[in-house]
Amino acid sequence: MARYVDMTVTPTTDGLRDEGPHRAAHAPVYRAYTATTRDTLYQAGTDAEDRHALLRGLFLTGWLAEDYFADNDWFGARRVLVLSASSKTAIGFAHCADARAGIEVIGVTSPRNHAFTHALGCYDEVVTYDDVAAIPRSAPIVAIDMAGSGPVLASVHSHCGDQLRHSMAIGRSHHAAPARVSGMPGPKPEFFFAPTQVRKRVQDWGPRGYQERVVTALNGFVAWSASWLHVQHASGAAAATATWAEVHAGRVAPDIGHMASLWD
Repeated sequence: MARYVDMTVTPTTDGLRDEGPHRAAHAPVYRAYTATTRDTLYQAGTDAEDRHALLRGLFLTGWLAEDYFADNDWFGARRVLVLSASSKTAIGFAHCADARAGIEVIGVTSPRNHAFTHALGCYDEVVTYDDVAAIPRSAPIVAIDMAGSGPVLASVHSHCGDQLRHSMAIGRSHHAAPARVSGMPGPKPEFFFAPTQVRKRVQDWGPRGYQERVVTALNGFVAWSASWLHVQHASGAAAATATWAEVHAGRVAPDIGHMASLWD
């Protein structure tokens, strides 16, 4: 959010990499900065830049997670349960899964966000967290967890039982909720590490093939976001602080994206 920053960096072929000691433990993909003149994903224009800043990382995580499921034939299931379905990573995942033939996408969200999530059109069905037990368990299903709520995930595992074929853990949008516990019925939740899928697909498709697929998917999602995501701006330290507090407290509606700057 600052105009200037001091960094310890290493030049790369398309930009630079943050080598600060506090960042060294993170995967290189999370420390890379790409020059816009060399970035195949870059779209010029204030609105496009805002939407890319808000959605790019989140969408690509969802896109890679959906690709991982497809790459594994959905673990024999044709239904996927998406927890924290109104989160932007979840929406990106659902947008991709919905485009595949024969996959039923079921969103799980709060009562407050139910109407918004249903109206997106990328979920075949949307239920609230209290209604997980109403989901039919007559056929195999997989789950992707963006909520990170132990009680919610436990209810999914308990209800689905041996019909749950894979349980993917990604995020923790419910950061104040209790963490998950061990010993739940069904498969053990597995954390999805996106860079691993990136490396696999670069090997499968080649660097150019991977980039072409990413560009097409991301640009399509960013364009579609104009139908539901409203960008708001906050300038100055006080406004940025207030915006952060609202987001952290979970009081921001899912159809709002905030761009905050410390500079007036």
